[in-house]
Amino acid sequence: MSCALAARGHDVTVLTSGSNPGRTRANGVTTVRLRRLFPTSWRHERSFGYRIVPRLVLGRFDVVHSMSVWDAYCAVQARRLGGYRVVFDDMGIPNREYYSVHPEGPLRERLVKDVDIYGCMSAHALDALDRDWGRQGSLIPGGVRLSQFPVGAQREPVPTVLFSGALDA
Repeated sequence: MSCALAARGHDVTVLTSGSNPGRTRANGVTTVRLRRLFPTSWRHERSFGYRIVPRLVLGRFDVVHSMSVWDAYCAVQARRLGGYRVVFDDMGIPNREYYSVHPEGPLRERLVKDVDIYGCMSAHALDALDRDWGRQGSLIPGGVRLSQFPVGAQREPVPTVLFSGALDA
């Protein structure tokens, strides 16, 4: 998505983390990598969210597109100082019952209420957002660059489906 936006003339900065911190520029996109401080996901996500706040406040951004709960939450909290809009791209289904027992449930509930644009990956997720929260969202479907991942010539006669999720949820 960042390369597509840059190709259309947008100034794109990606804030991310990894083992090789630093700043790079490729295909019109500036990438700033912060060092990953914690091996566990929940500690890392929380730390990353708080660590990007100074960059969001001091930078000149029109839109902050967040794909995790903590960086979206922190972006919303810093929004009044940064003057940007926040898009949260929810990779799941915003189900109120699930949020009520999830450790990040209170943060997710705040995002439903406070984020400027709540993005969902499917019509089903958009329906859940409307049904459970009375809020409209925007469809931001996940994409696959078929030129990078071409369909193989040898296909199975019966479709193969990958389900990536918990069957007991």
